[in-house]
Amino acid sequence: MRRVKVPTWHIGYMTYMPLNFKQVYYWDSIQIPFKTFFFLGCGAFWEPAMATATPSQEEQSLKILFNSRSSMSRMCFSILLLLFFTGVATSQSIVETLPGFPGKLPFKLETGYISVGDVDDVQLFYYFIESERNPRLDPLVLWLTGGPGCSGFSALVYEIGGDWLNLDSHGRIALAKLQPCLNSKKILKKQTQTHPLGWPKSQLLYSQVTMALTYLYILVGPLAFDVEGYDGILPTLKLNPYSWTKVASIIFIDAPVGTGFSYAETSYGYNVSDTSSAAQTYQFLRKWLTFHPNFAGNPLYIGGDSYSGIVAPILIKDILHGLEVGLQPKIELQGYLLGNPLTDYLIDDNSRIPYAHRVSLISDGLYKAAKETCNGDYGNVDINNTLCVEALQTIKMCLLQINIAMILEPQCAFASPQTTELQWDLRVQENTTMNYLLSLSRIPELRCRSFSYVLSYKWLNDINVQNALHVQPGTVKTWRRCPKSFPSYTENVDSTVAYHKNFTRTGLRALIYSGDHDLSTPYIGTLEWIKSLDVPVFDKWRPWYVDGQIAGYTTKFMNDHYRLTYATLKGAGLTAPEYKHKESLALVDRWFAYYPI
Repeated sequence: MRRVKVPTWHIGYMTYMPLNFKQVYYWDSIQIPFKTFFFLGCGAFWEPAMATATPSQEEQSLKILFNSRSSMSRMCFSILLLLFFTGVATSQSIVETLPGFPGKLPFKLETGYISVGDVDDVQLFYYFIESERNPRLDPLVLWLTGGPGCSGFSALVYEIGGDWLNLDSHGRIALAKLQPCLNSKKILKKQTQTHPLGWPKSQLLYSQVTMALTYLYILVGPLAFDVEGYDGILPTLKLNPYSWTKVASIIFIDAPVGTGFSYAETSYGYNVSDTSSAAQTYQFLRKWLTFHPNFAGNPLYIGGDSYSGIVAPILIKDILHGLEVGLQPKIELQGYLLGNPLTDYLIDDNSRIPYAHRVSLISDGLYKAAKETCNGDYGNVDINNTLCVEALQTIKMCLLQINIAMILEPQCAFASPQTTELQWDLRVQENTTMNYLLSLSRIPELRCRSFSYVLSYKWLNDINVQNALHVQPGTVKTWRRCPKSFPSYTENVDSTVAYHKNFTRTGLRALIYSGDHDLSTPYIGTLEWIKSLDVPVFDKWRPWYVDGQIAGYTTKFMNDHYRLTYATLKGAGLTAPEYKHKESLALVDRWFAYYPI
């Protein structure tokens, strides 16, 4: 075996069997010396000068070294591509037991890190759960949690988790006295330099933040916390019978860097944006598939909700570009599914007041006054337009104590002092609530849905849990489901409608769904941008059913290339699977199988 210099790599336990070799070389958890590469007899030689090339240039250089018609060469190329991708040690570990869960896990859970970034200084943590049905044939889903900054664990346990909300014997759920709608001129005077509804871009609808854990509630994952049985010590887990992993294998990623257990080895590594985060996620996906070749041929779908409506389309565009230029490994992208997705700031902003009127949160007269004086534009408000500002201030007071993620449930943010601001950033609400709950010896008897989120804080900050999940010690000081601020993150994309428009010229499938009681990203705004794609209606608006009952309403759009199914989930909020477990599973199961909704 000859040596030539290339970047560092680590291969763990693996066996290589070149077809023209009789010997078998066993690599038993060997750390290969820095800049050392063992030539495997594949007829390839990589000069160290390529170390300064871009990833695509390096891959093209590797391709040139092989005869693509040779099965031997193709296998050797795969091996070298695998080694090339592991610039920093990439780890994967099977988790068989978890603190708080009795016995062995009845499904396959893997956790690990994959290095990404320009110099591989970003370590993205992930949870991977194989489909419980047929992992070799079932779809593979890369799930992006919102925020930005909500952990993938949130989707694993809350959004795609079990039925956890328990009322007391009197059916009580929570508190909060509603104030009358007031046209407060005092408040008006204080806010002449801000949007009357508190809608600066930096505070928009990052309910996706609440959604990360919510993703677990969305019932995408097989585990849920046992809230009723919580004794104030270590939370316990129970199985979710409506997990999406019943029908698909799912990768839950802590992205962007700084989310959950993902971390950067340099301070610069934490500076990411919508576009760079999507690029790093694409890099993550390619490496993950390289290390999991058994799933490389599975149909792939990109999934997410809330703020993922911004990042996911950018990621999909990157994947499509990679397929066009022939990057390896080839990704079998089939489509995407997005729930209550933030897609266009202006459209989503302007849909909130019409939605509030439709569901009787504001009166006909108040809605008419706002519509006429603001000219139907509630996102770009001229603060000198006194009549418009006054109308919006009155609306704000009407909505001040409404749970914008699910208007039928109590608003349970514990602000101190009590705020007069309409808080659209659900991350701030959650962290205020968490700080209050963590100061108590046990969760109050009268619960709100968000009360159960505290269990994830207690569980994932337990050292035994982190050891079981193979978290790198010392890399994250305190795990938070959805940090209230993400100062190193730059939101540099205002709308992804144009991305969806471009997708209509591809062969992709799309499922867009909305919980119809979400005020943060109302369904009417989602339908507005979908209709703007100018894809003909194939199946008109109609109800869809689960167990003989209306689960929501659906319509389908289709042209010669592209198919988009839109569905509502009746009685659901921002993270629809969190509220409607059975119906959400039925929806995605039918859609994955090309079965009518």
